[in-house]
Amino acid sequence: MKTLKGIDALGLAQNKYISLKALQFIRRLCRFNPSERLGVGKYGIQEIRSHK
Repeated sequence: MKTLKGIDALGLAQNKYISLKALQFIRRLCRFNPSERLGVGKYGIQEIRSHK
């Protein structure tokens, strides 16, 4: 939660420097619940590699 709050505090939002896909990727890596984070599931690193 602290990490996610830090991201929100920085105003991490889609803009000309951060695409929507990049923003979604970062948010999935920084989920509060570790079991919901990208790459933790059944497919592990493959889930991260195939994220679009």
